[in-house]
Amino acid sequence: MSDTKAVPGSIYLNRDRYWWNVTLPGEEKRKSIPLKPAGARYATKDYQVAVEVAKELLRQHLDKNKVVYIPETIAKLASLYTDYIKDHYKSNEPENIRYALDLLVAEQGNLPVEDFGPLLLRALRDNMIKQKLSRSTINRRISMIKRMFKWGVSQEMVPAHIFQRLDALEGLKKGRSQAKEPRKVSPVSEETVEAVLPYMSETMKAMVRIHWLTGMRSTEVCIMRPCDIDRSDSVWIYRPVEHKGRHLEDYERVVPLGPQAQEILRPFLLRPAEDYCFKPAESQTQKGLGVKDCFNERYDKNSYRRAIQYAINAANRDIRKKAKEKGIEKPVLVPHWTPHQLRHAAATRIRKEYDLETAKAVLGQKRIQTTEIYAEQDLSRAVEVARRRG
Repeated sequence: MSDTKAVPGSIYLNRDRYWWNVTLPGEEKRKSIPLKPAGARYATKDYQVAVEVAKELLRQHLDKNKVVYIPETIAKLASLYTDYIKDHYKSNEPENIRYALDLLVAEQGNLPVEDFGPLLLRALRDNMIKQKLSRSTINRRISMIKRMFKWGVSQEMVPAHIFQRLDALEGLKKGRSQAKEPRKVSPVSEETVEAVLPYMSETMKAMVRIHWLTGMRSTEVCIMRPCDIDRSDSVWIYRPVEHKGRHLEDYERVVPLGPQAQEILRPFLLRPAEDYCFKPAESQTQKGLGVKDCFNERYDKNSYRRAIQYAINAANRDIRKKAKEKGIEKPVLVPHWTPHQLRHAAATRIRKEYDLETAKAVLGQKRIQTTEIYAEQDLSRAVEVARRRG
């Protein structure tokens, strides 16, 4: 039984106990090592324990011999990094990183790590351009690949000069490459949103309306729970347990909820404190969701987006049907929009009525890394907007 993700070589059963067949870094001869936990006389019978023992033996070997362990291939490095990001990144970041690594592994997976350099990274980027990815997406994915090699250096798996060479490849500049420019996300109008609401379940209506009022991120809407909402003042404060800036030491994401948002939320707060407010199984309209979605304890950004798209399609079917009955050949349909456009709409409204800094405060875009005074000023701006606008 091999465990290519955790350690080099292979872990196998020998008379019901686990051994490790490996050529240790810096050595030429392959050997078989019994995987004995500290203080044990015999090799372990537990596979997970065996993996941990092998990891510790590898660490001791590297420390003792001052050897840098370089994974044999890029695919192996990517596998190790994928395991790392599962525990160290939240929200949708691991998924985004995997998109970047999948293309790298598909094209260069069997290449030794030491043979990868700027020219091969540039060739990978050229293929992304051919795939019609936008310039911003390409730059982001190339940056993620570089980040993997930087992590490898920090773990003493990759020589520092490899990352330094890759880092020399600059990002694509606007108007100076053949990559297409990203499509600008425009805010959705209130009329467009209102035209779709009658085709949504009560749960979806509440999510969309709260999203429209607050401008929070899609995931923040999906993970709302009663226990995360401080209702001790006239303006409630929602603190998402997961958010984009959670890795910043001096940043706390808060979403003020004004009177309108409170009224929409009240029926969904009559549940156990740690339950999610918005459950797919409680939606009256389940079409447009997959079977798995209906059994999930909450929506995620993808099922939320799909449910909105289903409602838009349903609205347009109704418009076409009524137009046909009246003999209208080209009816005006509801344009398609996404949850992200609700956030843009909130930002646009707040910018027009207040200013850019206030919009950043409400949407949680400003990285507060200075003093608590600035944090209090930012929160007071956001609370005042919620008090006035709902």
